[in-house]
Amino acid sequence: MIFIPFFKKIDWSNPPLVTLLLILANCLIFFVFQGDDEKLAEQAYEFYLDSDLPNIEIPLYVKYLNAQQDWEKVTHYNEYLEAHEEKQDDAANEETKYKLLMLLGPMKMDAGFYQQMKTGDLFEDKEKLQHWRTLNKEFESRLDQVTVFSHGLKPNDPTLVTLFSNMFLHGGFGHLLGNMIFLFIIGFVVEAALGRTSYTLAYILAGLCGGVLYIAFNSGSPIPTVGASGAIAGLMGMYTVLFGLRKINFFYFVFVYFDYVKAPAIVLLPIWLGHEIFQLLASSSDGVNYYAHIGGLCSGALFAFVMKRYLGRVNIDYLDQEEKDEEKKDQFETAMDYLASMQVGKALAILRPLAAEHPGNKEYLMHWYKAAKLQPAGEDYHVAARQVMLLKDKNPQTYQLIHDTYLEYMKTAQPKARMNAQLCLHLILSFALGKYFDDAEKLLAMIKNHKMKEPVAEVVLILANAFQKANDQKKCMAYLSRVAKEFESTPAAIEANKRLQSLQSAS
Repeated sequence: MIFIPFFKKIDWSNPPLVTLLLILANCLIFFVFQGDDEKLAEQAYEFYLDSDLPNIEIPLYVKYLNAQQDWEKVTHYNEYLEAHEEKQDDAANEETKYKLLMLLGPMKMDAGFYQQMKTGDLFEDKEKLQHWRTLNKEFESRLDQVTVFSHGLKPNDPTLVTLFSNMFLHGGFGHLLGNMIFLFIIGFVVEAALGRTSYTLAYILAGLCGGVLYIAFNSGSPIPTVGASGAIAGLMGMYTVLFGLRKINFFYFVFVYFDYVKAPAIVLLPIWLGHEIFQLLASSSDGVNYYAHIGGLCSGALFAFVMKRYLGRVNIDYLDQEEKDEEKKDQFETAMDYLASMQVGKALAILRPLAAEHPGNKEYLMHWYKAAKLQPAGEDYHVAARQVMLLKDKNPQTYQLIHDTYLEYMKTAQPKARMNAQLCLHLILSFALGKYFDDAEKLLAMIKNHKMKEPVAEVVLILANAFQKANDQKKCMAYLSRVAKEFESTPAAIEANKRLQSLQSAS
């Protein structure tokens, strides 16, 4: 059973730096520092299989299981002992070794058994006890060369270093890949909502809490745990509390059925928590650290609750953005319905504030302009046309849109077009860059005596440059001369004089 939320796309103008750095750190540690782990672990277990350790430990473990009345496990280990005693060919021996490796994990994780082994309670022969201790010490020293064992969190011997370091180690590439996918999907949203500092603190805190809970319930186990899943589970807990009753889209997969559904985010918290508890009770020996998941999930949810309820350190606007976008979308569709039924006034009442609230949304602006054009004497038409003509995107498409709007507005506006110097200067600039020279010169003639000396000089200089790029040297020289004479002492005039001298020298 899998439930994965999908909220929104990443805003790369404000990228999730902490999430990306965490992913990078985990990957570098795995591929660089853990690069030899598999080889070193194989060598350690080869030593174990070739030594007397299995012959010493397995019979004693069967003795221990009999005392615990764990008959199911006794059967499995007795089957190994019987197969081991029989004379076998090489293939059968390899199969027996494989079975032993499968049995080794549960035995090594049995804290009670190893406690009695170390105290010597299960041994009747002191020489065998000493022999076991010598071999076991060598085996453990070989394992300690493996990063997972040296820096993983051992519940029977926890340290502050391993409590932290285990969060950045992984048991294999699949383990790493799964964790990093979830970290990316959940992390960038939580980071944007909490801010980078709080997010970093929350991530580390959730990982530590997951480790502490694992120690509390497995205090005698010598088996190290590794992985970022406790911290990531914390992010999942934060996600559900931060969004609360806000509805989000999430993908779910149950057995062979999958689908998308929209539901309040907080619904995921009991689902995830219940799933982890169920898995813990049903799959106690599958090698997954459900304690870390549960500890991280609960601590993350609590952290987000405190940040949201008492500290106010949450970006509420970001959390509400999805719902706001949906609301704006519904409003826009309503406006389009009004236009279709020629209820222009009602459409403008919606499109006007939409365009004002989203100045970067050209779609809203253009629909407002087109609707306003149906009432050419109305205030909306004059204001919307001005907003279109003042667009600042520097590309041919925008220059053409500005020019087309200008021609249309000058022709249809009632009682007449409203043109001021600021708008004219912007249009001259856009027309020069878009190579609409005739209209640029007409507009320039309208403001030649205006008092805005320096802005006009700058625009005329740009117009001269545009003519030069269009290989019209005559017009270029004429406008450079105009800048130099009419706007002397301005920065533009100084630049125009330099350009004139350069062009005259070249000719």
